[in-house]
Amino acid sequence: MANANSQQLSDARAGDAALNSFAEKFSHLNVQTALIRSALFIGRGFGFDEKHALQVTMLAQIIFDATATLHGLASGDRQILVIAAMLHDIGTCAGMRGHHKNSCSLIMKSAIPGISHEDMLLAALVARYHRKSEPKLKHEFYSHLSDCDQNRVAALAAILRLADVLDRDHLQQIGEFNLSSDIESVTLLLPVSIRSGIDRQAFEKKSRLFQKVFGCIVKIC
Repeated sequence: MANANSQQLSDARAGDAALNSFAEKFSHLNVQTALIRSALFIGRGFGFDEKHALQVTMLAQIIFDATATLHGLASGDRQILVIAAMLHDIGTCAGMRGHHKNSCSLIMKSAIPGISHEDMLLAALVARYHRKSEPKLKHEFYSHLSDCDQNRVAALAAILRLADVLDRDHLQQIGEFNLSSDIESVTLLLPVSIRSGIDRQAFEKKSRLFQKVFGCIVKIC
């Protein structure tokens, strides 16, 4: 029992150190520390890549905040996005194939203090749509949502896909960045050294849902 408690304490300290490091890296961001810490605890139980999870979560929040006038979502939706971003890859514990669906199932079975079962379901679905198929009415669970919740899931999944592809190599090279937008496009303003390392084909593919949901293309400049 003593060894188990020591390991839990060591894991908690490691998780806090990782979180603190990313909070410092993205110092101008409203980081939801308590929520992220809870998600870290869940993710570590599945042996996930916590640095990738933290990076994608920070990037997703930047995109969410910078496109607020475009999506019109609420602060509660930002929490859902954070949970989905933190846990989108926990399904890889059973292998890469179909891991987005496995992540969805695992998140549905998880609980975070202060987060309703309904919001955990939405977070699970956002994670499910971070790759592969876009939301479809024939899909289980998504088909049972109200039109409003379906739109929320699609919008958050579109943001998560962008954040995920920006750390496709899992190297956490991008720090804080700016976005500019108009009625036709959203432009991610990245340093030249970062732009050259982006897989443009993968980015174009992952940005299609954003274009479909919001009616504007996504560019890197």
